[in-house]
Amino acid sequence: MDLDLYVAAGNRFALYDGRLSGPPDDAAALAREVCAPNALRPEWRADGLLLLLRGESHSDGRMRILNADGSAAEACGNGLRAIAWHLMQNRGREEFVIETDAGPRRTQLVVREGDGARVRTELGPAIAEDLSEPMPAPWDALIASRVDVGNPHCVFEVEDEGALDLARLARAVAAHPDFPRGVNVGVVARRLGAWHLRVHERGVGETESCGTGACAAAAALVRHGRAELPIEMWLPGGALSVHGEPERGLSLDGPVAHVGRVTLAMSG
Repeated sequence: MDLDLYVAAGNRFALYDGRLSGPPDDAAALAREVCAPNALRPEWRADGLLLLLRGESHSDGRMRILNADGSAAEACGNGLRAIAWHLMQNRGREEFVIETDAGPRRTQLVVREGDGARVRTELGPAIAEDLSEPMPAPWDALIASRVDVGNPHCVFEVEDEGALDLARLARAVAAHPDFPRGVNVGVVARRLGAWHLRVHERGVGETESCGTGACAAAAALVRHGRAELPIEMWLPGGALSVHGEPERGLSLDGPVAHVGRVTLAMSG
């Protein structure tokens, strides 16, 4: 089994192109296998497994995303950009429509950058609301929003995103009644004239980047009058740009690169 490796603004993915062969027999087990530390190359760990499958006649393919623990995610902005770049390299076009569990998404090339590119994708509306009940202390002092970007997020505005115990906060948010299916947790801060974001992803843990997390944070900031779009959001893996209007639809662009291919030995 051949897997292509992509890095999208710090998010690392293994991509299985099953448009001809169909999906793997046990996608969840494959995700857990390929996302284990050092499974695909030394000192490298995939954040998720991307499946590119045959789509309906109106689309160029269908994306499924599985987290490192084998669970399915409804949406993944950086993963969608990686699949778009994969198609662009293989089919010689610059625009594609890709089906996702959150609906069809239009993707396009912004500009080629060396061996990679900047790719933009639609992500749909981002609906930000207050939590139905406050967080427990000490998190109740933070400005919080629940945001639906096709997948669930909870965004907190803080003074310094790097000084906060994000894993501890994520455990507290996971127990909140608003998130029975789990939640991605982001902490965003305005520092040195720019917005900085860290995200703890459901089924993965903290990652270097999260595309839907950047859109969720942007929607929360707009809702509270803290910023206007477009917003450049700095994550540990690099910068992502969020455009559009939260309630009408957001788009996301940033860097993506193909970093290698591996052949996985099949058991049995």
